[in-house]
Amino acid sequence: MATIIPAAPQISLDHVQKTYPNGTVALRDVTLEIPKQDFVFLVGPSGAGKSTLVRLLIREEKATTGTIRVEGQDLSRLKRRHLPYLRRKIGMVFQDFKLLPNLTVFWVIDQRPPRSSTTRSPRSA
Repeated sequence: MATIIPAAPQISLDHVQKTYPNGTVALRDVTLEIPKQDFVFLVGPSGAGKSTLVRLLIREEKATTGTIRVEGQDLSRLKRRHLPYLRRKIGMVFQDFKLLPNLTVFWVIDQRPPRSSTTRSPRSA
């Protein structure tokens, strides 16, 4: 009989806590696993820690305690110069629409540059 070994989660948090310098506890003992290619919505009431969790996942902030891993990489050990590569792996649409004025939300999600009227298509070349 073959043993099936489950794949490591794409994103995992193990007993993560975030306490801000003013003493506010934003996250307390959060443990979760998100499998590869899952599409996740993060919803909850104001003050529940949604934004803090997202900032931790993209390493905009560091957890006070616990471990956060993306593709097995411990984010607390990730060097600053590797952050752009991490952030490219995690697709997010923020509620405050951090978009550039000349781009649409569809472009940001699709990550393909919009066609310019001055750009010739390969078919017309």
